This record gives sequence, C-alpha cells and structure tokens, in this order.
Amino acid sequence: IHTLPYLGESEMEALISILEKNDCLGPNLTPKTHKERMIEFKKSYGRQLLVALYETTMGQPFSDIIYDEYASIYPQQAKDIYLTICTLNRMRVPVRVGLISRIYDVSFSDFKKNFFNPLEKIVLTISSDGYDKHFTARHPEIAEIVFQRALDNHIDRFNEYIRILGKLNISYESDKASFRSLIRAKTLDKLFPDFKDVNSIYEHALEVIGEDPYLLQQIANFERVRESGNLDKALSLLELAREKAPYDQSIIHTLAVVWREKASNVEDTTSKNKYRGESRALLQNIQDKWGKNSYITSELIMLALDGLEELLNDDSVSARTIDESIRDIEKLLVEAK
Repeated sequence: IHTLPYLGESEMEALISILEKNDCLGPNLTPKTHKERMIEFKKSYGRQLLVALYETTMGQPFSDIIYDEYASIYPQQAKDIYLTICTLNRMRVPVRVGLISRIYDVSFSDFKKNFFNPLEKIVLTISSDGYDKHFTARHPEIAEIVFQRALDNHIDRFNEYIRILGKLNISYESDKASFRSLIRAKTLDKLFPDFKDVNSIYEHALEVIGEDPYLLQQIANFERVRESGNLDKALSLLELAREKAPYDQSIIHTLAVVWREKASNVEDTTSKNKYRGESRALLQNIQDKWGKNSYITSELIMLALDGLEELLNDDSVSARTIDESIRDIEKLLVEAK
C-alpha cells in the first residue's frame, strides 16, 4: 500500500496544468479561472489527490474502489461504525466519539483496541478544543459514496437515521449540527420516496428532542416541498416555532414563503391578495428588525412576479397596469443587484 499525502502547492499547480492541457477538468472546474481552480483544490478537496481527481473528472471507477474498500471491512461491527460515521460526515460534520460510543456501546479505549486496525486507514480521529474527540471519514465525498452505495434502499436508510437520531445529544455542538443536517426537509424528500417514512423520522425526532424550533420549521418545510403537502399544517407548525424562537428570522422567512405558495394554490383573487399581503408583511417585519438580505429581497421579487403573472392571465387588465407592475419588478431587481 502506498500512502498518498495531501497535495503541496507545486503539485496542485502541476496537476491542474495537466488537467487543463488534456481537457479533463470536469464540469465543476471548466468554467473557472486557473486561480479559482487552485482555490478549489485547496479548500474543497482537502488536497487529497484521489478525491480531487474524482470530483474534477467525476469518474465512476473511484466510486467502485471506495465501495469495495467498505465492503471488505471486518469485523461487521467495524463496518457498521464506519457506515454511521459516513452517514453523518457526508454532511461535513465531524462525528463525536461519544455519539459512536452511545450508538454501539463501545468506549473509545475499546474502539482503539478492537476497531482501530480495520479502520486505521479510513477513519481519522481529530480533537476539538483539546478534549473532545471526533471521527471523520477521509473526505465528505468519500462518506457520500459509502452512504449512497451501502444504503441503497429507503428501508436501510430509514433504520440508520432512526438509530442515529435516538442517540444524539444536541447539547453538544457537533451532535446539534448532525441533528440539523439529518432532519433537513429537502434532503429527506430526496432520500425517501414515501413521505410516510419522513413523517416517521420526524415523529421519532420529536420524541427524542421535543418541539425544537428548527425541527418544527423543517417539518413545515417538508409539507411545503413534498408532493400534495399540507400548507395549513405547515403554517401551524411555523407559528409554534415562531413562539418558541421569536428572534429567528429564518422561521419568519419560511412563514412568508408558505403564505406566498398558499396564495399560488387558490383561485379567488381576494384570497390570493390576502395571503400575499401576509407574506409581504412578514418580509417587511424582518427588514424592519434585522435589515435587508438576499433571501428577503428574492422573496419580494417572487411575490411581485406572482402578481405580474396574475395580471397577464387576466384579459380585463389594462396594458398600463401591466407596465406599472413590470416597472416595480425592475426597480426591485435593480435594488437587489
């Protein structure tokens, strides 16, 4: 076995030059300048040669190598531990040693004694603040490959999620970050084809963590993004989250988004205007308290575009009214830019 260390500055320079010369940059690096490509290698890829090459060329053989490496781990518990580390570390969150200990009932000394050798080359141990130890895979991209290939059906993924959620202690920052990454609505919607699985995950999270504002927000977000979601349920959950975290502007922003989408789902003009008014008032509330940001501005533009679409579909509306609506949108775009 030959160990490939992290790339040095001159090695990165030479590698990028070779990739440029042979037109092998891949879709991510092709549109970037030479300097930007160097930055990508330094920051995003951790200077690891195999990962860097995989991400730039998107070559499938590397995926096979990583999965074969996982499949050959022995004993089984070491393989299971590695899979759990990958499940969390693919979201770029280091995994607290204490969490692995709770999930598998293995102390750190037992880990070193029984699992250090089979996982020596693929699990890194890092220290945080001098005393908290964490595990990571060699790179989040490697962790993602292991997760996708080893848990290739929704039942196995569901069981892994439930097992991890039941052992998290969100008083630790890394566990809190893991928890938030695991319950993100859009991620769950992509991972699980049956919305009932996601609902079960959220129910379990509520049992373990309680009515955490971020959890309530993500359950509401799931109702918003899933097919045939319940927007009224989403609004109720967000109001509860807002009560518990009145200074969390992201929750208020999500409320505004749901009101806008609710307006798009009704037919009568009165209700549309009412719901858009609710959305606009919430966005204004955020601006008044915390100032403008790109999320607020983009949502205001979306509201204005929704209104313009309504006007364009109404034959009774005058050309002047449409022109005024377009000018309002242009003004918002100029301000945002």
